[in-house]
Amino acid sequence: MSQMGSFFRELRVRRIVQIALIYLGVAWGLAEATGFAIENYELSRKLLDVIVLLLILGFPAAMVLAWYHGERGHQQLQRGELMILTTLFVLGVIGTYRISTAEETPIRSVSEVIEPVADLGRGSVAVLPFANNTGVDSLDWLGAGVSDLLTSSLAQHDELSVVSPQRLFDLLRAQGRDETERIPDRFAMEIATRSGARVMARGSILAIGSELAIDVQLIELSDGTVLAAERARGEDVFALADTLAQRLSVNLLGEFGPAPPSRSPLALTGDLGAYRQYQRDLRGKWRQLEPTDIDGRYRLAAMYEMMPGRTAEGRAVLEEIVGLDESSAPAFYDLAELAVREGDMRAADAYITRYLALQPEEETSGRLLGELYEKAGRYDEARGAYRKLVGGKGEQTELLDLLVRTHLRENRPTAAREELEPYSQSSDPAVRFQAALLLADTYAWEGRFEQALERYAEAEAIAEAANLPALRAQAMKSAVDVEDLLESEHPSVFNPSIWTLLEMDKGARALNLVEAADALYMRGSTRLSPVDHHVLAFARARALEAMGFAAPALRLYGEVRSHWGDAAEAVPLLAELEERARRLQDDRR
Repeated sequence: MSQMGSFFRELRVRRIVQIALIYLGVAWGLAEATGFAIENYELSRKLLDVIVLLLILGFPAAMVLAWYHGERGHQQLQRGELMILTTLFVLGVIGTYRISTAEETPIRSVSEVIEPVADLGRGSVAVLPFANNTGVDSLDWLGAGVSDLLTSSLAQHDELSVVSPQRLFDLLRAQGRDETERIPDRFAMEIATRSGARVMARGSILAIGSELAIDVQLIELSDGTVLAAERARGEDVFALADTLAQRLSVNLLGEFGPAPPSRSPLALTGDLGAYRQYQRDLRGKWRQLEPTDIDGRYRLAAMYEMMPGRTAEGRAVLEEIVGLDESSAPAFYDLAELAVREGDMRAADAYITRYLALQPEEETSGRLLGELYEKAGRYDEARGAYRKLVGGKGEQTELLDLLVRTHLRENRPTAAREELEPYSQSSDPAVRFQAALLLADTYAWEGRFEQALERYAEAEAIAEAANLPALRAQAMKSAVDVEDLLESEHPSVFNPSIWTLLEMDKGARALNLVEAADALYMRGSTRLSPVDHHVLAFARARALEAMGFAAPALRLYGEVRSHWGDAAEAVPLLAELEERARRLQDDRR
């Protein structure tokens, strides 16, 4: 018994247990890191085999060293210790040599595991599970849930062949991937290709405050180019899926064939059987609306809004609504928006007057009124509407975005800085942050990149000091966009396929992607990011030039020159700006 007690005392004195636990923890982490690197960077499987062998042999070596040298003070190298360590070293060398020289058994790809399927033909699409980038594990279900909703909605179109979720899951499981939250790009492309589809729909889900933002891309599997990109933002995941399904179907049907005339663009509610019945009932309702059915007419107007070339019918439905109920404020607003789009400002003003009389809530009406004036190019009136709100509620930083946006649309960065100056001294760190961020935008708008980067750094410091990580990330992203612009010929702020298509002189396809980027980065934002705006203008000009539209291309080149002309030499992207503009001018003479 005394011998056992002495043995355990030795273990404690020499810290054998502690060293064993530390070794096992480090070994596990190293093995996991090696497995991750092999899986994501296509390294040889032999690397993991070698690491595992060395870790196994390293454990007794660590225990021997701990036993002989775990006590405090200096210990001599023992003969038995040397023999054991030498034996382990020789085994490690022999094992490493045998593993590295052995014929590697290739990892079976999806194409080897599952018998190839026939090409599903034109209009075929595979909707892969979306990535949950919200940072909330409890929302992991959204990835597969949104994918299923889009699949069911797209399958309503006879012209589309949509791969079933079960088929995609079988392909994933054959590759040894039961989890669908994170699918590496190379596996996603291979799985979608093996499903027989020609197009892959893939996206991600972000959380922005209490809202969700869902991004999705349609990718041509034959060459990896992005056919279209869409974003929807809101709190109702079913409504977001509905919106994306409608937009994706338009892109797919436009690419692969005519849209079905009798299909409704409205979306799923989550219950497919109930949704189909709802569609049947609603279509019947639209065919024969009740004389006083205002809700049905609003739905019909929303449908026409989503259909190209149906503006007149949409206006007629809205006019029916106000004829039935003169207090229908949303209808007057929609009519004003239609009038602004068509340039009929006299009619727009009349509708705006009626809307303001019916909409008593100052915040809602002021915001919408300002946006209407912006769309009409009446920036002074838009600023007046925004100032009334921000003056009374200075904490609403989004209104600062809108005020600065109106100045930048008129190319008035100095006036924007004057507008922001009082907010730079606010006691609210969120307001000070937004002021610093927008001040940086005004400098970047003019091509004064060094001053812009200083202000972005100032905004980042304000957010860090106030422990506002989301705001800090926003400032860091803005700084990275500027740095990328100054270092790269083709900035990564947009889809790289845009620049590839432009270099191939495929202007029409590139212009489609430019419009998709515009929708993603600009239209849904209250903030007018200068890098996004000017790079989009340059890309659009390049696409129009490739298509032979010299006049609009020259106008856009001129816009970029007026804003960034003095800084063009510092921007690799703009190296050919002057030459392209001059060549187009010469060709027009």
